[in-house]
Amino acid sequence: MSLLMLAGISVATAGSAAAALPVCNTAANVWDTDFTNGARDFTTWEPVSTTATHFNQCVLYQNVSSRTAVKALQTALNACYGKGLLVDGYFGNGTRSALVAVQRSLGRNPDGVFGPDTEFWMKWPRYWADNGSYWGCFSTWEIHN
Repeated sequence: MSLLMLAGISVATAGSAAAALPVCNTAANVWDTDFTNGARDFTTWEPVSTTATHFNQCVLYQNVSSRTAVKALQTALNACYGKGLLVDGYFGNGTRSALVAVQRSLGRNPDGVFGPDTEFWMKWPRYWADNGSYWGCFSTWEIHN
């Protein structure tokens, strides 16, 4: 969060990424499709927006009220990074600190704002589509490269 001083008035903002994109207002079961045969290989639960042009072009930041989306983020932070967060859907100090640590470990801007860049590089728990068994934690970058 940055603090702007405009005409002597302080206004809290979530930074430029948050200003340009809608808040992730839910979570969705995201499928990855095998490009060779069109089969759905695995699925993951990620924060998304029902109002964005592309579903994952959205942001989450401290004190945002989007419980389902925040729970998906907290679940990934626990499952893939061992953060030990209470999965309560509240983006408080603990969630922000965990996200900053993950962003820093990935060499990304450690601003504590979840957005498209963090979504792309961050690992997400993946499950086999055919039987729901745990497959492992992988980032979008790892899957598509």
